[in-house]
Amino acid sequence: MGARSRDTAEASTFENFARVALKKQIDFEDDAKDLQPTITQQNEVVNKLKAGLEGMRAKLDELESKRDELIARAKMAEAQAGVMDAVKEIDPTDPRSELSRFEKKIRREEAKVAGKAELAASPLDVQFEALEDEETNAEVEARLSELTAGKTAALPAGASRSSMT
Repeated sequence: MGARSRDTAEASTFENFARVALKKQIDFEDDAKDLQPTITQQNEVVNKLKAGLEGMRAKLDELESKRDELIARAKMAEAQAGVMDAVKEIDPTDPRSELSRFEKKIRREEAKVAGKAELAASPLDVQFEALEDEETNAEVEARLSELTAGKTAALPAGASRSSMT
């Protein structure tokens, strides 16, 4: 009988645990039923918040687009103002304004040509020019010597060249 009473005691304990578990299950089911309207309400709030967030994102995109448009318009206005200022500076009835611009352009071109000419002159060209100058100077000196020698012979006796000049 001992084993049987122990089995009965264990069965009784198991039934008590089952009763406690079933009671807790029923309580949780009742709590879930009681909380169902709150859960439904919270789901609706979450959905509204999601829709609001999407609306805010769309509004942000719209504002960024508007900002970009305004920036572009501001840049366009600034460029137009620059063009208008430049047009104001040019007086089509004043021929001097066009002439001065044209003169500056010509001066720049002349300076470029002069610079290119300086760069084009090689050291050999300079040496040849110097040789030509030396030859010319030597010929000038030779002719001068001939003239002075001829003058000295043609001078009357006792007269010097310095008194003739």
